[in-house]
Amino acid sequence: EELLQEVAAGGGLSLSMAARRFPPNRGERPVSISCVLRWVLHGAPTIDGRRVRLEAARSAGRWLTSEAAIRRFLAAQQPASDGVALPG
Repeated sequence: EELLQEVAAGGGLSLSMAARRFPPNRGERPVSISCVLRWVLHGAPTIDGRRVRLEAARSAGRWLTSEAAIRRFLAAQQPASDGVALPG
C-alpha cells in the first residue's frame, strides 16, 4: 500500500532506473535489471537467514519500485545493533 502511494505520487522507478541506484558489484560491473527482478520476486538473504524482498508493483506490464522502497529494502538487510556478535 505504501509503495502504491509513492508510485502514484510520481515517485515510481522502473527496474532499470532502480538498478542504477546501486553501486557496481563484482568486478565493478553494474547491478543488472535481472538482479533487481530477483530481489523483487525471490528476495535477498539476510545474515540471520531471512529473505527480504524489494517492494515493487506491476503497472501496464512492467515493474515499478521507489526510492523509499529501496531504502526499506536496504534497511531490512542490516544486522541488529543490539550488541549481539554476528556469525562469521
